[in-house]
Amino acid sequence: MTGSISPSRANHEPHLQLPFTPKEDVIGMLEIDTAGQLSEQDRFFFERYASRFGYQLHNRILGNKNREHLQFIRNLVGDIGHNVIVPNIYFKLYYKRLRSKIDLLKFFEWKLKQSFEGEDGEAAALSEGHEKLLRDLGYIHEGLMDQYRQILTHYEQTSLFLGDVAAPFPF
Repeated sequence: MTGSISPSRANHEPHLQLPFTPKEDVIGMLEIDTAGQLSEQDRFFFERYASRFGYQLHNRILGNKNREHLQFIRNLVGDIGHNVIVPNIYFKLYYKRLRSKIDLLKFFEWKLKQSFEGEDGEAAALSEGHEKLLRDLGYIHEGLMDQYRQILTHYEQTSLFLGDVAAPFPF
């Protein structure tokens, strides 16, 4: 018995994507045990068959690699959603609550001023202590509003950036 060997070659350019480096682009061998010599036509057929088999094997390896990459991208997008987008929703809620508390401080400042001026609605002269208390409340309110605006602006810019990053992946 004699054997005939036909190499199964990878396409030269895409073989760089394989998880191994094939020597002389050979990714496998087809061995045929025969009782006699193969004709030139049979040899050509089996070489073509081995090449086709190698092509299918090569595509299967690349397909598996592509599936791994897609799974990685899906996981990455899921992580962005879980670790970035969901916390952003909570931050937006916290900002709304903070804004309502700051507005409530302004309302209490107004109510306190009304209380100091009296119930008759006439503008009464406020004592120096009352005026200082109202000025301090106004100062605190403006300081909190300024910080709130800065934080909200940073949040909105960051949220827009993160939205742009996550948008191209419709998985």
